[in-house]
Amino acid sequence: MFAVLGSALLLVFPWLSACDSSDDDGSNRAADAGRDGQGEAGSVGGSAGSGGSADGSAGSAGSVGGVGGSAGSDAGTDAVAFQLEIDAAHDPSRIVPTWGALRDANGWRQLSVDPTGEWSEPVAGADYDVVLGCADGDDPDVFYFAGTTAEIAKVSVACRARKDDTPLTVTGQVSNLPAAAFNVRMGRSTASGSSLAPTYTLQGLPGTYDAFVVSQTAGAAATTHILIQPGTTVSSTSLVQDFDFSGVDPAVTRTATVSGAIVVGALYWSESGGLLDLSGGNGGVVYPEPGVNQRRAGDRTVVLGERINMAGPGRAVIIEVKAPGTDTSLNAPAPVLGATLTASTSAASGLTASWPADANAAVFVGTLFDGGTGSGTRSWTLGVTPGRAGAAPAFQSDDITGVAGYDAALDVPGADAAVRVGAVRARAGTNGAAPDAADAFLLFASGLADGAFGFSQMPPVPEGVYEYLPAPSAD
Repeated sequence: MFAVLGSALLLVFPWLSACDSSDDDGSNRAADAGRDGQGEAGSVGGSAGSGGSADGSAGSAGSVGGVGGSAGSDAGTDAVAFQLEIDAAHDPSRIVPTWGALRDANGWRQLSVDPTGEWSEPVAGADYDVVLGCADGDDPDVFYFAGTTAEIAKVSVACRARKDDTPLTVTGQVSNLPAAAFNVRMGRSTASGSSLAPTYTLQGLPGTYDAFVVSQTAGAAATTHILIQPGTTVSSTSLVQDFDFSGVDPAVTRTATVSGAIVVGALYWSESGGLLDLSGGNGGVVYPEPGVNQRRAGDRTVVLGERINMAGPGRAVIIEVKAPGTDTSLNAPAPVLGATLTASTSAASGLTASWPADANAAVFVGTLFDGGTGSGTRSWTLGVTPGRAGAAPAFQSDDITGVAGYDAALDVPGADAAVRVGAVRARAGTNGAAPDAADAFLLFASGLADGAFGFSQMPPVPEGVYEYLPAPSAD
């Protein structure tokens, strides 16, 4: 929920406490000036508070802070947190953005990127552009999101590049095996073993993961057991992590069908960070879902279906994120959108895009890859809300190279870059709430954009059904 305060949307640091209400001298006048966009100084009293702006200029919050007592507290209550969400919880090996910038009615300014994954800013005016850049590592990324304050005040990204951390050795023993063989997964690292030698060794990157251990009997009537051990921390050079299958419920067989899809896959996404690829096939798939006593309230099953555009290289993808416990039946969308995305006339940065009107679009999207989609490539990923794209959806991004701290490693890919462009639709799943534009953008930017259909790590998106409809001419 958010509120527009006069001509300013106030985006608040959520971890700041409410202002001291003991000094109310002049505070209401200062806060009201900020809300009205008059920018009076309101100089009685002290530091800026939750969501306050010390100078009260041009439609920001006035001198709400310690000036404000109760007024400062009100500003914090009414404001919205502008969130940066990074896929670090589900993939601790990813780097965090190294640079950010924001444009509002007062122009462009550099952001102080908080590595914890969430911060906030006051936004003046009815619309904004937010840019987050990941310049470290082999895969520089820029995420450019344009929205209106009436639609969304959140941006979620997941940098492709990985940290240069040295892998650490994890060893352990698996006891009370229900079958002759087992497989262990921690983050992106896997190892296998058997009942003849029920030990394993893997090389894992530092971080905290939900570990999965899968053991399956052989034969036509195979039984699968999936053990989930949450909160496994890889932090030392010789971590010992044992697993015990005692009391683990057998997995439940589920069926997923996606009409019209060429490829179907199923994933299991655990509550506090972890992903298990359950199975994949053509048109439909039967997969094992962890037994009841291994699931937690926040766990999700993810079913993915892909339809190839036979008239061109574009692909249409449908994804359902839902609580475990039921089978899945979906219809894959056809890739019918015609859209364009090119580098702008600026040699350094900028994208020009247009899309056909789509009343069901949660966000219009596009990505340029410099020379392909593999390691060592640059990418620019654009997300534009329907209210910002307009009735005839189109967008021209600004040249951001003049913003303080800009890194030339983030320059837009050249005109020969590979292109993926289209729209992401989002509709309600079993929880009854449709995902918003930021969720749809995260899903596209972290998985669909680079063609990683299998999602080696699923981004943390809410329950719902997502469809990516690309342009037939998209790569």
